[in-house]
Amino acid sequence: MGQEAAKTNKPFVGTCHAGLIDFSAPIKVEGKLIGTVLGGQILDSAVDIAHLRRTASEIGVNAESLVSSSENIVKVNRKNIEAAAEVLYIVVNSMAQNGYNSIKIATLSKKLSDNFIQASATIEELSASAHEIATNQENLNNDIMTINTLTDNINEILVSIKNIASQVKMLGLNASIEASRAGESGKGFAVVASEIRKLSESSRQTADLISDITIKIHTSVDGTINNATTTLSTSQQQSTAMEELNASIQEAVKVAEHLNKMLNRN
Repeated sequence: MGQEAAKTNKPFVGTCHAGLIDFSAPIKVEGKLIGTVLGGQILDSAVDIAHLRRTASEIGVNAESLVSSSENIVKVNRKNIEAAAEVLYIVVNSMAQNGYNSIKIATLSKKLSDNFIQASATIEELSASAHEIATNQENLNNDIMTINTLTDNINEILVSIKNIASQVKMLGLNASIEASRAGESGKGFAVVASEIRKLSESSRQTADLISDITIKIHTSVDGTINNATTTLSTSQQQSTAMEELNASIQEAVKVAEHLNKMLNRN
């Protein structure tokens, strides 16, 4: 069933050898299949006693005991099973995409931190050798531009995370409504719906926190660029400008480290 779901790129509902209903959903990230999730072992109608007796004979168990046990199997409307498979497909793929986005942000933030360290090392070289100011300043500007590009990449991913969070939240609300309509049989589904909404809210809050941090990074980088321009145009103020530049970089490094810690907690 997992293979069928992967082939069709959508949830698949089918019957297992024992006559029970199973369903599967493909898990894909950026178009690549990373796995499938399975559920089911339920019925959508009365059990076929004759088929069940044949199955008992095939697998070597007591037929009467198997028939008796089949009475405890949950029976769910076929449309509800298909709806559950669709919900599972959407939720699991949203979670997978969120996880993948978190990894990408963590990778970018590591690169961001590395570039800040490189920028700091460049500043030390500028202070140590006045003759190499022009060359090192160009290297510093390139490092800073790379930092700006990385923060822009992070912001693009944040937009994706917020969109996914909104979709998951809407899914949770719809699921809650359907669970309410289902009455007693929908209680378990209502719990799932509640957790889905919590997941979406947590993702949105994390995205907002990261967005605030990238704004601070941009502010620090802008201050760094201004200081770098000062060192090029006013050599007499080189020492003071370098101290201010180093302070800006160190502050940006702290912000990047805070970003990494926050991502590790999530």
